Amino acid sequence: SHFLQAADAYARALELNENNINAYMWSAALFSEDLDIKNDLEAFRLVEKAVDLDPLNRVANGNYQLHLSDQGRDSEAQENLKRLIKIDPEHNQYIQQLAAIHLMNDRWAEASKLLVLIPRFVDRYSFFSFMILTKINAEDRFEAFFDAVAIDNPLIDAMRATEQGLFATPAELVAEAEILLLQPDLEGQARSIIYRLIEIGRFGLARALIENMAPALKRDINELKYDRFNSLPDYMVCLYFAGEIERSHQIAEMILEQNQNRRRMGPRGKGIDDAISYLTLGDTEKAVGEIELAFDEGWRSYYSYRIDHQPIFKPILHDKSIERVKNDIDQYIQEQRPVVLKNMKDAAVF
Repeated sequence: SHFLQAADAYARALELNENNINAYMWSAALFSEDLDIKNDLEAFRLVEKAVDLDPLNRVANGNYQLHLSDQGRDSEAQENLKRLIKIDPEHNQYIQQLAAIHLMNDRWAEASKLLVLIPRFVDRYSFFSFMILTKINAEDRFEAFFDAVAIDNPLIDAMRATEQGLFATPAELVAEAEILLLQPDLEGQARSIIYRLIEIGRFGLARALIENMAPALKRDINELKYDRFNSLPDYMVCLYFAGEIERSHQIAEMILEQNQNRRRMGPRGKGIDDAISYLTLGDTEKAVGEIELAFDEGWRSYYSYRIDHQPIFKPILHDKSIERVKNDIDQYIQEQRPVVLKNMKDAAVF
């Protein structure tokens, strides 16, 4: 593959110059993202070497902290980023990376506190804000949030599409889907309506949109990888409800195999994707167990997964363990919500 060729090229570059920082960083990226050669420990070693060679390199430092968090060394990553923010206050990405680590570990108060330090025209400002609102189940603040998105924000069109997807009627969703299918959607514009189509039972239409975003998903099962939109779990669910049980089961088993060494929390965490895979396979006991384990490890994103609305979760909605997890998350939200909303108001999110 092209990824393997690139990995060989970077290896040769390092043979020629063992101090080639860019080669270390790009090699690390390949080992992090490409599942043919994925090796998180090797990726970590490479990016650590880049930081050793240039302790103030902005790109290397940012990647290194994300790797630390993915390795479970979350506190170390936070302390490093706080130190880097003081050393290099002009580099706003350090603040964004610290906010991302908090957000992906469901520490919403900490993430929202940093929004005031992120320029409003930066795309992550709006993305982080919206993600936090979905996680604290604050649909009552969505309209005010969308009204306040800065016109010069790079995500303005995506935010408008997300707003449309949230509030559209079923007929409007279908009409928008049919328009999106008229041409390739390699930018993933359909993401904002796919989960709603799944909720209203339009599995075939949702599947077509996913395939239009990520054509690779139509290939032989042995060639499937997580696509860049991470829509494989949704695709699996669409196949399952469309009656393509064997293929959905194959994808579920593949996801479980690929996720064996992935942490649940963190920037590249798997969340509760394994639970969705087990539900597709009909193993409700393991699905419940996965959600309980995720909760024990800090997962609180019950509402951003829309568990009460997505049909794949229906068999476990009234399980006592799931009800207990939901009640505990509701309590966590009650504690976090006032602080989060105040932080977002201070940051002029709405």
